[in-house]
Order: sequence, then C-alpha cells, then structure tokens
Amino acid sequence: MGGHADQTLLVYADYACPFCYLGYASLDQCRENRDEPVETDWHPFDLRAHERGPDGTLDDAIDSGKDDAYFEQAKQNVERLAAEYGVEMRDDPLHDVDTYSAQRVALRAREDHPEAFEAFHRAVLDALWQDRRDVSDADVFDAIATEAGLPEGFVAETLADETSREDLEAASRALGRVSELVDDLRAVSREPSATGTEPVDLATLVEARWADVDAAAATLVVDTEAVVEADPGRLRELLDRLLQSAVERGGDGVTVTIGDLDGGRGFYLADDGPSVPDAGGEGTGLAVVDGVAREHGWDARVDESESGGARFEFLTE
Repeated sequence: MGGHADQTLLVYADYACPFCYLGYASLDQCRENRDEPVETDWHPFDLRAHERGPDGTLDDAIDSGKDDAYFEQAKQNVERLAAEYGVEMRDDPLHDVDTYSAQRVALRAREDHPEAFEAFHRAVLDALWQDRRDVSDADVFDAIATEAGLPEGFVAETLADETSREDLEAASRALGRVSELVDDLRAVSREPSATGTEPVDLATLVEARWADVDAAAATLVVDTEAVVEADPGRLRELLDRLLQSAVERGGDGVTVTIGDLDGGRGFYLADDGPSVPDAGGEGTGLAVVDGVAREHGWDARVDESESGGARFEFLTE
C-alpha cells in the first residue's frame, strides 16, 4: 500500500490473496484509531497473471512455481497474522480460485460506478474469506454485485465486453513496466555509495541529462530552483535512470516534471506515463528507493502522480 500526502492509500490487491484481506483488516483498525479519514485507491493485481494464456484463461501447462511447502508456509503466516489482528477468516489457501473475472468487473465498476465500488470490492473479499462463497459462480457473483448497488446485468455486460479484459491486461502491463523500473533502481542501490558531496544545481543537472534522453517528442518541465548537497556522479546516474525509465514507460510523448516539494523540503520527479504499483508506504519500490536515497541521508517515496504516472519524491531536509 502506498500513501499520498492527502491520506489516500494506493492498494494493489487480488481477491484471492489472504494477505490482501488481512491488509484491509489492519487498515480498518487503523481507521478506528485515527481522527482523520484514510481513503483508498484500489488497483488490480493478478497473482496468476504469469499462468494465463493470451485469452486470459489459466493454462494448466504453466508451472505456478508453488508447491505444498509454499502453501503450508503461507497458511502458517496467515494464521499468525489473523491472530495478531484478531481476525476470524478461512485459512485454507485458495489454490484453484481464479479472480480474473472479479477483477474485470471491479475495474469497470471503479470507473463507471464509483459510488458502489467500495461496497462491491469489500463484499467480494468478505465472500471469499469470511463466507467461503465461490465468487467464480456466476449466480453468486451477480448476487454480490446487486447487493452492493451495481446495476442489474452489470456483471454480464462487463464480462461480455472484450474491452474490460483489455483494460485489465493494460493495467497488468503497466504494473510489469514499473516493476522493471524497480529493478533498475535496485541496481542503482547496489552501486558504491556516495563518496563526496557538494552543492549541485538540480535544474542545470537535469537539463544536461535530458539532452541525452532518446525521445525527441518527450517534454521536460523544470520547476525547481533547488541546490542540493549531493554526490554529483551518483545523482547524475539516478536522474539518468529515472528519465530514461519515464520515456520507456510513457513513450515518446511523455511529459516529465521535476520540481520542489512544499517548504523547500526536497524535490520530486513525476511523469504522466503508466500508474505506479505498490511502491509507497511499506512496498518493495519504496524500500529500493530508500536504499538509493539513504546514501545521501534523504527520505524517499514512490507514488502515483496527479496525472496517473509515477512520482518520485526525495526529502533532503
């Protein structure tokens, strides 16, 4: 889960994931102990994407890579966390559950019927993990949608519409592209740490690095006057990778903006390409970026930009 400054959490979750269900239980407990509201913004995450054929159906010939030992360990971890959070739920791994259709419907509901989405979304989770209902059963799934306030026939219409599958596939591809970016940042974090720092004019450096970016139609917007104390070589390498990754994810027409954080606390680099996955909060992406920033004693976060792309923030003060 990733956090915005306005207390909106990005959530990437598959209904068949028990840890996602437990994450929501933890979130509910957090909300009870906060005076300010905490909103969520769900994005689909298909745990079995690598097992699917081109038409979206599961291919039994593809090895999931998960054996009995894996599922037994997962079960033990679920039991431990459920006890910690005080949650009663089924603890048997859902080996054969396919939530592909549920995610197609949820993604369309989020866009077309946001007023009913949250009720539907949580009802699907509860149906699986509390009530042990089979959400792959058309009648059960349709009943959940109707009870949540979605229009009659919405499920059937969505699943009959091929674009709903294409939308989910596009979301999965975007997730894969940002995962590649995380790998690049992990490589940066393994390089030798900063050996010497000096004041670096951020605008001058980013404009110089942008000149080497291979994307004639891409746009760089420089909205910073920051002078940061940094190792010039390491900062240059980090900017190179972030700029090139923005172009690879967003295409030649991407717009990349670098600017100052409020109060002069640091700087950010954002793009209008694909949305970023669970990279804020405690997610893997933030851990990697933290590793890069730690060389300079900075705090870092990766989140979704206002235009739906990736936003990297570096708190230098």
